Amino acid sequence: MIDPDHARDLLRQELANPEYAPQRNWLQEAKDWFINHVLDPILRHANSAPGIVMTILLVLLVIAVGYSLTRFRARRAAPSVAEDLVFTDATATAAQLRTSAAEAAARGDYTRAYLDYFRALARSGQERALVPADPGLTAHELGRPLAGCFPAESGEIERAASGFDLFRYGEVPASEADVNRIRGLDERLRAARPVVVA
Repeated sequence: MIDPDHARDLLRQELANPEYAPQRNWLQEAKDWFINHVLDPILRHANSAPGIVMTILLVLLVIAVGYSLTRFRARRAAPSVAEDLVFTDATATAAQLRTSAAEAAARGDYTRAYLDYFRALARSGQERALVPADPGLTAHELGRPLAGCFPAESGEIERAASGFDLFRYGEVPASEADVNRIRGLDERLRAARPVVVA
């Protein structure tokens, strides 16, 4: 029969086996390294002037890293002002936007193609002095004066502006049929004679 002391020794030996050691991940290892190599030396010398300086620097570093991470997340989550505008490139001509739209359509990016075709017809309206050359206008603000100049196409222009908003902000992809429709509208507007509104 095994006495209690001998049984405890056997149990200790068994539990000392590496199989029973808890598995550690890289985060635990990093935390231990930080405590052993950074935090402990600072705390050992906390009462000395260098220790106090190091403690203050460490706190400032942690605050700076935390602030940077929150700013980075906020910047990724919120679209910039430029992303909210219809025209993301203020210098692109209608012809350049049409080329960009055709290239996007050719590679199957119908949403980009639709957006660029809308930009092209709006920019064409600006180039023809039918639409205000304000870079901060929304799709509907660009479409309204254009619809007034082409009353026969006003319904299609309104639909195109709504499509721009839907595909740009509604996370709904445009289809090939949508692209063909707005491309046709753009071609018709280029060929049409505008009505001059007094």
